[in-house]
Amino acid sequence: MTARRTVEKFIAVGSLLGWVACSPPEAVKDPTWADVYPILQGQCLGCHGSSAAKDGGSFRFDFLNAAATCKQEAEDDLAAGFLPPPSFMAARKQILADIRPYAEDLRPKMPPEPARLLEDWQSKTLENFIVKLDRLPPAEAATLALGPLPKDAQAPRIAATYVRAGTELTVNYVVADDNADPVIGKLRVGGKLSQPITSAGNGQAVFNLTGVAPPFTLDARLCDGWAIRTRGAADGLPMIQ
Repeated sequence: MTARRTVEKFIAVGSLLGWVACSPPEAVKDPTWADVYPILQGQCLGCHGSSAAKDGGSFRFDFLNAAATCKQEAEDDLAAGFLPPPSFMAARKQILADIRPYAEDLRPKMPPEPARLLEDWQSKTLENFIVKLDRLPPAEAATLALGPLPKDAQAPRIAATYVRAGTELTVNYVVADDNADPVIGKLRVGGKLSQPITSAGNGQAVFNLTGVAPPFTLDARLCDGWAIRTRGAADGLPMIQ
């Protein structure tokens, strides 16, 4: 083989490899929440995550359906009172309408400028997921579409300090999730008093201990969209004296 033909063959192979390497990802045909959440995290949750209420997002959809996935026992109401409620399922029709262009050559409404638009494989994966939700029995949709727990999933963590002045207890806490999952929950005292945990990060809760008999145990029920974990003294929360 001549030197020229060798070079031409090398260039042809290199071009093919380059084309393969640059090929866009394909849409997931049967997506679960584990396929969808990273797309939302990169493109949507800056406005439609835990800060939606103050940042002007009409919907919060960082959980598939917090009312269902963050409820293991009858008394679990970790998502109650959230405005807007954390639910992709509740927002799915509007999401689908907003990521599609209203007409040819028109920019979809979401994500808004100057954010970059969803790539074709991202928007199609979202569409496939929403179609899947609509086809599933409503009572089972949140469970079936959630999919299996990721192999690298980590439970959310909480650490806290407190100041007690008479009957008033002030708890400063930090919630973290190593997978960068959203977190909601409740911080509880004595199994009776509770304050909502709206997101990962720093927070403060104030309790009035009047009428609450000791011991004043402090615990938290945390949900990262996959399961509820109870955290107590052994997991970073102090014993209240």
